[in-house]
Amino acid sequence: MVLAQVLLHSAWRKTVVIALAIPLSVAKNGLRIFVLAMLATPVDRTFLTGRLHHQGGIIYFLIALAVIFLLIWAARRGEERRSSSASTGR
Repeated sequence: MVLAQVLLHSAWRKTVVIALAIPLSVAKNGLRIFVLAMLATPVDRTFLTGRLHHQGGIIYFLIALAVIFLLIWAARRGEERRSSSASTGR
């Protein structure tokens, strides 16, 4: 939310990025649970209580953060394109 507020000018683009961050957070946790379950079932049950379970959340957080940065980059690019076309009179 802070990145969207600082880096974006358009209110609707800020709203879109923030609104997409919520389901992205849920999907990130779903992916984490899925990966742990898939590793625990055929490989080793200790994945459910091991180091990846307790300290691996940062990996999924970084994945979600990368997606947020991509969303903000795309939104900023759209703002720049719009401002450059407005300044040229198109």
